[in-house]
Amino acid sequence: MGTQAHYLLFSARELYPTVSLRTPLENLSWVDGTRFSGAMPALRFTIDGAEPFEWCDYVRPAANIPLFSPLMRTALEQAGVDNIDYYDAIVSHSSSGTSRSYFAANVLGQVAAMDRKKSKYVPFDGSDTLVSEIEALVLRDALPGEPGIFRLSEFDLLIVVDERVKRSVARSGAHGVVFLKPEEWDGFAT
Repeated sequence: MGTQAHYLLFSARELYPTVSLRTPLENLSWVDGTRFSGAMPALRFTIDGAEPFEWCDYVRPAANIPLFSPLMRTALEQAGVDNIDYYDAIVSHSSSGTSRSYFAANVLGQVAAMDRKKSKYVPFDGSDTLVSEIEALVLRDALPGEPGIFRLSEFDLLIVVDERVKRSVARSGAHGVVFLKPEEWDGFAT
């Protein structure tokens, strides 16, 4: 049995301008991979920009909160993903006044998947795990038993998915979702 390919999950940012969180949130980190306690307020986001405008199935605002459309959530669930806590969110386009329902996704779990011998990176001062910059990313060949989607613990702005998740999202017809092989990534977490 060969190793399964992994990809970095990005949204097609060229399809939409800046997305801003409008709901005040205090002391919540959406990148550390842990479950939130307590109630979540209604989450509202605004997309700024002129028309024409295309709604995407995966949007990542400046607050680094992944926003999945209902179609994207279904595709992830069909791939067997069960390590995401979802919260209702409304995204409004400021120019057109239109709004859509999304799910704010708290991806649970981080995995130390970076191959430190093959990757080119700058270590984060004071940490044995975190890196502050990545010039060339290589993931470990074997990631047995890891979830189909996770945050990279070395650089937690990155979300990694496996081949099964990529295929399920592609079959769903989701729009605006980009999968990059780690070696194709330019080092910017956008």
